Amino acid sequence: MTEHHPAPETDDGALTPVKPVESELLVVTGMSGAGRSTAADALEDHGWYVIENLPPQMLGTLAELVSRMPAALPKLAVVVDVRGKALFADIRESLNALSAAGVTFRVLFLDASDETLVRRFEQGRRPHPLQADGRILDGIAAERLLLAEMKSQAEMVLDTSVMNVHELGSAVTELFSESGPVVLALTVMSFGFKYGLPVDANYVADVRFIPNPHWIPQLRPLTGQDAAVSDFVLKDNGAADFVDRYVHALEPVLAGYRRENKHYATIAIGCTGGKHRSVAVAIELAKRLSQLPRVTTSIRHRDLGRE
Repeated sequence: MTEHHPAPETDDGALTPVKPVESELLVVTGMSGAGRSTAADALEDHGWYVIENLPPQMLGTLAELVSRMPAALPKLAVVVDVRGKALFADIRESLNALSAAGVTFRVLFLDASDETLVRRFEQGRRPHPLQADGRILDGIAAERLLLAEMKSQAEMVLDTSVMNVHELGSAVTELFSESGPVVLALTVMSFGFKYGLPVDANYVADVRFIPNPHWIPQLRPLTGQDAAVSDFVLKDNGAADFVDRYVHALEPVLAGYRRENKHYATIAIGCTGGKHRSVAVAIELAKRLSQLPRVTTSIRHRDLGRE
């Protein structure tokens, strides 16, 4: 969505290019209870104009309005969810219509584990909007089915299972600022396979091939954040070779993300318990990836402290 202005002339009469005023449209959706309202609040704090619970059929009208005055609404976020019930079923058609009309937009999808969602609904003492006369889990299952395709096509997926409202706000802050989203924000996550795969990872790597510090008595109580464990893990020739090759393999992927205007990705590194090897490798990998052009990295240790 752009507004074009005549290019100014230089002293010799030649025209110089002028960047058009642009407006960003962000569609925020995801599972009920995953934190859409918290994300909306964080976006407002960073200068976004947020409209919540908008019927998808109105997206086209709203986009047309914004395209006529991008300077007035340069950053617009629209929250759509299943509270629209029958109206929400048409969201795919509405988004396809935006694409066909040449409207630039992105989708931020918020997710969480079933266990987390059930706990949040029970703590809030409210029913799931789709559970009808069934259980909360029935409503969650119905919603996952309804949102499956949208999640698969979303450019940004945030798993809020282990986030509180402050951590979710910080995650949104890392993605968006007053000048808009960063070029490419990478989250490098360590995790333990015994606690399950991370649902929001774009890439998952297994570092259980590295000798395990757990079997070294003096290293067992430490973590991959400690220098002694990090040195033990990374001095292994296999680990050093893995980091070198993995960074090299990711370079064309990240370049492709930038070309496709994808601004967020999660790379997960797993070991058995998420305490030693994955933590040390994730820290080193984030350090290396942050040196790539137009890439920022943050580190998240999903399972550290669970043992």
